[in-house]
Amino acid sequence: MQPSQGIASVANQQRILFDHKWYSATYMANNAGMPNAGINVDNAGNPTTAHTGRPVKSDEALRHFLEIGRLAGHNPHPLFFTAYYLSQLPPGQMPPENPLRHYIETGAALGMNPCPLFDPAWYSERYKVAETGLAPLVHYIRNGVPERLDPNEYFDAAAYEAEHAGAIKGYAYALLHYLFTAEKGLQNPSSRFCTKDYLEPFPYTHLTLPTQSTVPLAL
Repeated sequence: MQPSQGIASVANQQRILFDHKWYSATYMANNAGMPNAGINVDNAGNPTTAHTGRPVKSDEALRHFLEIGRLAGHNPHPLFFTAYYLSQLPPGQMPPENPLRHYIETGAALGMNPCPLFDPAWYSERYKVAETGLAPLVHYIRNGVPERLDPNEYFDAAAYEAEHAGAIKGYAYALLHYLFTAEKGLQNPSSRFCTKDYLEPFPYTHLTLPTQSTVPLAL
């Protein structure tokens, strides 16, 4: 089904890709090592301004990302890895002033990928993302997560969520739980991929998508 133009607009897709609460709490809060940012986090985990206590507005956080965060390699969303995304630019090309807009308008069509645990080509083909007018990662965050769609062929979202139901509490969704705990807990994303066997010959030095040549399948 075709989305309304409003949902597929660059502005709305950018809003989906930019998690301003997570970004503010991660990079702008006093306890995030940025004492001059003027941001605190209340008891509910919501970022607030230090002087007034009002919630941090999304445009304030986005401005911080575009003016400061992107240059420091900060991520606008826990699934959008700025440095990883920019490393896919052609040699010699200047980094865009707005990585989010670049991905939506240009990068997605070129096959550039903001998240090493997300396979845009596989995901787009399996779930017919082209018909929606959304960039693949935008579709996953907006539609894939609530519908428990798989972000790559080795991650069974529904099965993982069922197996780790108790532990996933505190994480927005299954892929984030795996992303931040896989090295420590050695959870398997599905019966088709064994994290422990993969990490032994390939140490967890950086996030990467498993490939057919490197994946020892769990039996």
